[in-house]
Amino acid sequence: MAISKAYRFTKEDQALCAFAKAIAHPARVMILRQLAKMGPCKALSILKNHPISQPAMSQHLRILRLARLVKFEERFPHTFYSLDVDTSKIAARLLKSFLKELK
Repeated sequence: MAISKAYRFTKEDQALCAFAKAIAHPARVMILRQLAKMGPCKALSILKNHPISQPAMSQHLRILRLARLVKFEERFPHTFYSLDVDTSKIAARLLKSFLKELK
């Protein structure tokens, strides 16, 4: 197994890549759009609007949590998810800056 050399790149480039990986699936993009539009939702409410299984949804939400694009709160018996607005703004700024450099 190769050893990662990611630490050799800037923190901004590392963060940009982490965000890009997190949104690199249509289901995750749809989840983020839904949370931005509707606000905090139960996991089951998010699932109702998606053509994927509950285990697949759990994995997508986990990836978004790890990237800190969503927040979650456990309120037995439900888990509520919401968009992490601060992290989303950082991701948008990094992506916008990167795309501007490509012009």
